[in-house]
Amino acid sequence: MKMWKSLLSLAVVGLLLGAVGILNVQKVSAGMGWQTAFKVDTAFWAGGLPHYGAFFGGSYGTNQYYSGPGGSPAGYSSWDWWGTDYDVLLLQKRWLGLQSLYPERWNPANHHAFMVGY
Repeated sequence: MKMWKSLLSLAVVGLLLGAVGILNVQKVSAGMGWQTAFKVDTAFWAGGLPHYGAFFGGSYGTNQYYSGPGGSPAGYSSWDWWGTDYDVLLLQKRWLGLQSLYPERWNPANHHAFMVGY
């Protein structure tokens, strides 16, 4: 009888350790879901000109929208993503304008997207 209890205990411990091992192997996707940009800034330079973007946590952004005055500009939902993880939404310079004239467009809190991964 004592042997059965020992075997049962070992089996339970083995199952628990196996479950913990499985949980530790899986990647946690804390960045998935709706995100707000954490900054609007220069993404890169090309041809001597800056290209601006809204920077997000996570990766592979989709379904972006702008919540500032006037709502999303035409085509905003199809603007390009850039970066190794596609975590920077490139903002069109003609819409973004000067920060002094359109501060709300430069406010990261107005840029939102669904980030598929982290």
